[in-house]
Parts: sequence; structure tokens; C-alpha cells
Amino acid sequence: IIGCSDSSMVVIQVGRLEPGKRPDLTLAAIGVLPGVHLALVGEGPMLRQLEEQAARDGIAHRCTFLGFRTDAQELIAG
Repeated sequence: IIGCSDSSMVVIQVGRLEPGKRPDLTLAAIGVLPGVHLALVGEGPMLRQLEEQAARDGIAHRCTFLGFRTDAQELIAG
């Protein structure tokens, strides 16, 4: 579901993708953490900006944008 190898460490952020939640900082942190994959669960006005940031920073292959999910607790538990 998340789209990374089984050996990757995964960071999951759940929440609306809006400036007050600062998902851009989470994305920036992933850029300096080798081998870490980010799964962003949520929708919001920053989605396009975050996708562009991931591409610009060369980490798009380590980021998965899952959109709105009703099974976020299961994803976190996994």
C-alpha cells in the first residue's frame, strides 16, 4: 500500500495538508534521512506544493501521497 521496500523505515504523517500542520518540514526531514520513506495520509491545499517539493529535492521515489484514508490506524499499526 505504501509503495516502499520491506527493509525501509517508514514515517507516516496523518493530517490535513495545510500550512499550519507544516507537512513541508516533514518532507524536508526525509531528504536528510537516507533510507527513510514518507507516507503522507491526507488531503489539502498543499498537496501540489508537496509533490513539487519532493520532485525538486529528488526524494519523490521515497514519498507516497495516499490521500484521504479511513484506515489510517491500520497503516500506522502496520
